[in-house]
Amino acid sequence: MPTFVAALVLLMLLGGCVARPEQHIYVLGGSDPASDDRLDSRRMVIELKPVLIPDHMDTTDFLLRTGINELSRSTTAIWGERLSIGITRTLASALATRLPSVRFAVSPSATRPARRIFVDIAVLEIRRGGACTVGAHWTVSALGAESGPQSAFAPVGAEATVTTVAEGASDESVVVALTHAIDQIADRIAATLSDHIANSGTKMKTGGLG
Repeated sequence: MPTFVAALVLLMLLGGCVARPEQHIYVLGGSDPASDDRLDSRRMVIELKPVLIPDHMDTTDFLLRTGINELSRSTTAIWGERLSIGITRTLASALATRLPSVRFAVSPSATRPARRIFVDIAVLEIRRGGACTVGAHWTVSALGAESGPQSAFAPVGAEATVTTVAEGASDESVVVALTHAIDQIADRIAATLSDHIANSGTKMKTGGLG
């Protein structure tokens, strides 16, 4: 009996020593573009409200679609922030790059924003080594309107679904693919936003990545 107990204890100790996969922490996007404070007072302020995503994806767990009705939690990766926060931050940064004459705020600003953007991502599918699909719809508040979405309207073409493919099976490849998908959504939002503001009589300088 003592031999059996000793062997059992040894097995338990060995089991506890099995190396677990190293878990990496990821965030979307790159570094935020530098802001020129001298220009801030002359730039239009547009507030990007927190982006809505499906509830089951709004977590720090790195969730991957593995079946029609199945999600798997990665054992090697987690998000450094709730995914909705990361998407909002990344989208604001991407919009600022494309519309450099606008200051995009993701939190209430001392300056009353000229517009508010409401983005709802209804489709968010992330697959390891496969397709990353983002389907979004957005509305823009009228000039001087209050913050509620009831005062917002949808510009023509205010929805898009984009798919990018991860170049490899690594967690990092999946993060890059999702970042590229958000960038493509930013392209569409910037285009409709620029057209709308131009039609309302306010000229806006557009920029790009290339």
